[in-house]
Formats: sequence, structure tokens, C-alpha cells
Amino acid sequence: MLVSLIGWLGTVSYLLAHFYLALTHDPRVRMYYVVNLLAALMLVFSSVVIASWQAAATNVFWALISLAIVLRYAPQVSFKLSERWLIAPCVVLGLVGMGRSLFDFYTGMSLLGWAGTLLFGLSYLLFASGVIQRRRFLWYNMTAAYALVPILYLDDNLPVFVLELAWGSISAVGLLRHKS
Repeated sequence: MLVSLIGWLGTVSYLLAHFYLALTHDPRVRMYYVVNLLAALMLVFSSVVIASWQAAATNVFWALISLAIVLRYAPQVSFKLSERWLIAPCVVLGLVGMGRSLFDFYTGMSLLGWAGTLLFGLSYLLFASGVIQRRRFLWYNMTAAYALVPILYLDDNLPVFVLELAWGSISAVGLLRHKS
């Protein structure tokens, strides 16, 4: 019961932050990352307890990036982050997962979920690093959210399942709202 409550609190926190980012014209970015950090930590806990590994991995990555931004830590990397090279593995993994699902549904959906996990993490990194703008971030988030829905349902991770359905929808509305 307590684990589920923590999961739902994380879900609501994430949705409020994402709604704020998707629908406001000039969001206070630091507040967005603080709320994301708290939400991520709650969902890491609740997802690990029920062994929903894609959700746990996504939220660990988001927590680390959010913490770095909240602490104003800008890691120096010796290479230029490239959207094309970071997103391509997500597409390949997603296609492999969809193909595999024809023969082994759970494994295929698990691979599709890992593609969504990777896309969530990499798009968050690209957005936080200023490589992509908000509109592209919302597109990737919509895609990642819907890619995770089947495995979250199969894993019976209801808080994150509902989160991803709402997250994808909020991202779609944000895309329509920020057409430029």
C-alpha cells in the first residue's frame, strides 16, 4: 500500500511538472528539474520494489540529470552530443522489439519498452544539454511514453502505466500548442 502511494505521488508530481513545461510559454526551468528529481526518486523506489526495470532505469537516469541541473553541475564531455547518433539506437531497438513480439510477445514488448527507456533518457539528456528544443523534446517524450505502455501493463506497474498514458497525451497537446 505504501509503495503504491509513493508511486502515485511520483506520478502526479511528474505530470504536474510535464504539464507545466508542455503548456507554458516561459517555464521556470529550475523548478521543473526540482520536481522531476523528487518524482524520479519516488518512482525509482516503487518500480524497483515491483521489479519494473524499464521504469526504474528511466527514473534513475532522469534523477541523475535532474540532480546535476539542480546542483548547477555541467559535466564536461569530450564529444559533441548528437541527436542523430543518440536516437538511432532507440529506433533500431524499437523495431527489433516490434518484430520479436510476433513470436514472443512479452520479450518483444520488453525490448520496445527498453527502446522507450533509452529514448526517454537520451532525449532528457539532449534537452537538458540544450541540444534539442522543447518541441523536439515533447515529440520524443510522446513516442517514448507510448513505447513503454505495453510492458508497464504486462508488469502491472499501474502508477507508471497511467503516467505514460498521460505523459504521451500531455506531450501531444504541448506539440500542438508550440507549433513553431
